[in-house]
Amino acid sequence: WSEDISKAKTFEDLPANAQKYLKMIEEASGVPVKMIGVGPARDETIRR
Repeated sequence: WSEDISKAKTFEDLPANAQKYLKMIEEASGVPVKMIGVGPARDETIRR
């Protein structure tokens, strides 16, 4: 994805391809992704 994700606050705010990528990681690892960093600051984190 080439969109800016730094303003995303929820999983649904992420681009469709980013959501698909994270779901693929969950399926491959068998572990849910609970936190997603969308920028360098601590408050730029999505919690699921």
